[in-house]
Amino acid sequence: PNERQKRLKPLNDLFSMAECALVADVVEFFNNNDIAFDPTSVVDDVLKAIGKTHMSGDFHRKVAENPAKYFESTPRMKEVLENLKSADKTLLLISNSPFWYVNAGMKYILGSNWRSLFDCVIASAGKPGFYIERTRPFREIVLSGESLDDFRKE
Repeated sequence: PNERQKRLKPLNDLFSMAECALVADVVEFFNNNDIAFDPTSVVDDVLKAIGKTHMSGDFHRKVAENPAKYFESTPRMKEVLENLKSADKTLLLISNSPFWYVNAGMKYILGSNWRSLFDCVIASAGKPGFYIERTRPFREIVLSGESLDDFRKE
């Protein structure tokens, strides 16, 4: 099992699926153009490139500039969230992305009042460590003179 864990990467979320698709595209390009390659190097290089683009903020900026190009329309999402709220469910949005990026995407998907659908919004969470670290402080974001407290359920 240890040897297998070193060689295999789990595909357990949408990010992993995108990584897998890009690796497959690179391998297909090399094969179609008779370019010799080392499979391990392809995976390492693609994952490093994705990580660098993600950490630099370039990915987030590009998507936030044109959300219609990158986000699928989810016409019933707002209705589903409103139904959950009206059923007295507590709704949390916890994202590893920075707030400005979450805000851009959620405005596109749910409209400018998207925060009213959630009892608490946490950005730059740092999951999975977010769930177990006890020393990381929370920071409140204040937007246009409004505190996120204004959007929490009383």
